[in-house]
Amino acid sequence: MAQVEAKYLKGLKFTGATSKEVVVNGKKRKKWTPFERALVPADVLASSERGDNIVIVAGDGQKHIVPRAQKAAKAEETEK
Repeated sequence: MAQVEAKYLKGLKFTGATSKEVVVNGKKRKKWTPFERALVPADVLASSERGDNIVIVAGDGQKHIVPRAQKAAKAEETEK
């Protein structure tokens, strides 16, 4: 798990699916239900700095490229 500050994760989503067993025509089947939630630091598998960007790889397989300067400026403005 890579260490990424939470301010860089604002606005990023983690997607996945949950399964539930249901009976259809007398047979057990799995019904998958998609979900989407905010990305948290525990979901980050890897991160690296590439110039002015931070590349974040999430546990759901998505790669996010976040501008470092813009995110930091926006986070500071919202905190004030």
